[in-house]
Formats: sequence, C-alpha cells, structure tokens
Amino acid sequence: MANYEVELKGKLISVTVSEAAQRRLRKMTIPLLVEVELYFSCLIKKICYFRETEDVENCARVMDGLFIHFRASMTRKCSIIAFDKSRTADFPIVNPKPYIPKWANIDYVGNEWVGEFGYAE
Repeated sequence: MANYEVELKGKLISVTVSEAAQRRLRKMTIPLLVEVELYFSCLIKKICYFRETEDVENCARVMDGLFIHFRASMTRKCSIIAFDKSRTADFPIVNPKPYIPKWANIDYVGNEWVGEFGYAE
C-alpha cells in the first residue's frame, strides 16, 4: 500500500493506493482519473467514478498514471434509488475547500476499480 498527500482545490487530501491498484496502474497506457463526487439530492451520496482519459489538465496528480478530481453535482428530482448520472448538473460551490474529502482509498478488486472517500480521520 502506498500513501500520498495531494493538494486538491487548495486542500490536502490523503490518498491510499493498494498494491493491486498499483500493479494495474503500471499496466495501463492511458491515465486513470478518479472523480470523487458529492451528489446532492434529498440526501447526500458519496460516489467514486473511474475512467481512463488523457484529459487530466485540471486534475491533481497522485502518482504516475493516477489523477484525482472533486465534483459536486445535484439533481432536479429527489431520487436516491434511481440514480441517473445523465440527469445531474454541476453544483456550484463558491468555496469548495470544506467539501473536499480528507482521505480517499483506491483499490482494484476482481477486475474492477473500487474507491471510497471520507471526511473523518
């Protein structure tokens, strides 16, 4: 396991990358972007999205081939169960620093990327 300190929108976040994730990243030719997202609806939901992309210009570099980005989104309709990402929009936050998580964990299990993030230490 490897631990990194990354500055994300002016706040330090601790990112842990498992051995399995590091092995998978070494095999990849396109960078992996981890998008940590707060989804505002009737409740707040924490979601990690993973995608391979060359478009990492406004993202924080964690390590070779791994980048992280924070996004807040909202929906016009209250539906936690029937989540439809296509019906979300960016949630404008003037000062995103308090919403940036304190930590994120990245893993690769069963040929799938797995991630979580949180605010308590």
